[in-house]
Amino acid sequence: SLANQKATTEYQEAIQATEDIEPPTVGFTKTADYKGGLANQVNTIIEKEIQPTDLEDSISSLAKRLDNFSISGRLPVKRSDGKIHVFEDPNKIFKEQFDKESKK
Repeated sequence: SLANQKATTEYQEAIQATEDIEPPTVGFTKTADYKGGLANQVNTIIEKEIQPTDLEDSISSLAKRLDNFSISGRLPVKRSDGKIHVFEDPNKIFKEQFDKESKK
């Protein structure tokens, strides 16, 4: 929403940075207050500048960083492709349990 965008740090920094150019800095404006299409253009530019530039890339980058995150300080466990070696065949264990349950 507009109120949330006005509260962002980026918006406030942009307002402060442009205050030196020609005070007062207006930020988002109403076309009734400022005639012409310039206000709409400025609003569009401000809107674009405070939005994340590429949200999908940001999320992807964060996901990659979280993959390597470790609370214990140890390196993450490497996952290997291929066969999983187990002591006993899981299908056999399942069949035995299933047979026990069906006899009850």
